[in-house]
Amino acid sequence: MALVAFTLSLTQWAFHAASLERTNIPTSFESYYLPSARVLHYLSLGHDAAMADLIWAKSLVYFGEEFTGMKRQTWLRQYLDTITDLDPYFRDAYLWAGTAMMYGGQHIDEKAVRNAIHFYRKGLRVFPEDWQLAWYLGFTLYFELPTRLNDEKRAARAKKEAMRWLVKVGRNPQAPAFFRSFVLGALDKEGLREMASRMAAQIYAVTDNPEDLAALRKHLDSILGRKKASQWESWRREPLQQWQERLPWVPFELFLLMRDPAPLEVRRGAAEVMKSLVHDTGTAEEHDRAGERNTRHDTISPE
Repeated sequence: MALVAFTLSLTQWAFHAASLERTNIPTSFESYYLPSARVLHYLSLGHDAAMADLIWAKSLVYFGEEFTGMKRQTWLRQYLDTITDLDPYFRDAYLWAGTAMMYGGQHIDEKAVRNAIHFYRKGLRVFPEDWQLAWYLGFTLYFELPTRLNDEKRAARAKKEAMRWLVKVGRNPQAPAFFRSFVLGALDKEGLREMASRMAAQIYAVTDNPEDLAALRKHLDSILGRKKASQWESWRREPLQQWQERLPWVPFELFLLMRDPAPLEVRRGAAEVMKSLVHDTGTAEEHDRAGERNTRHDTISPE
């Protein structure tokens, strides 16, 4: 009996000591800690998408609690990285993640912006032709990141990379006309008139939408002048069909450069643009890494 009583007393003491230790563990750690995606892969018995959906639901609850509470969003990136690691084809998660990382109620500093950029890049690795992801990445690089950098050169590099992503959006036929007009205006504002004329002329040559044609013609008039823009009007003779019939093995952009009678000024400008893209394919973050070896950022080229 004495041994039984001693054992019960020892058990009660151990339980009391464990309870005291438990009170020292932060509630947030207990509630929001998440194993790695690799561990969760085994725990889900291979049902990765289902596990990603469960974490997605928990992420939304966590985001809402933090947004209306302390606004820290401490665990949010880990949650969203785990979701997209488990289910890389969960497209909406990338779009939402980029927005939530910046506009989660916390102060929007460089770290928050780079977290958003991280998810847009991650999504574009899986969906390289997604114009919405490219748009958000370009918009963030152009408007959000430069204002939070104290280095003018780094800010300029971010804007330059943004332009390439925005041009990619402008060339995408699925993107609404508004986005094309915005991109053309941004290029013109940055002094990249050759690139703007190149993009406008290329879209103008292949679109049949009357609203798009009117908006693009307006940009061409502004960028090239009315006389030169009129040359594009006469030059627009179903280039896609001619390309497929005559030189389908040549990239379409190169065919537009070779095709006569393209306006000489536009062909020269396009050649300069192509040359600049060949010799400057690095992203803004790649340039940053070259100057700051102690900082790691994920990159992906839009081309």
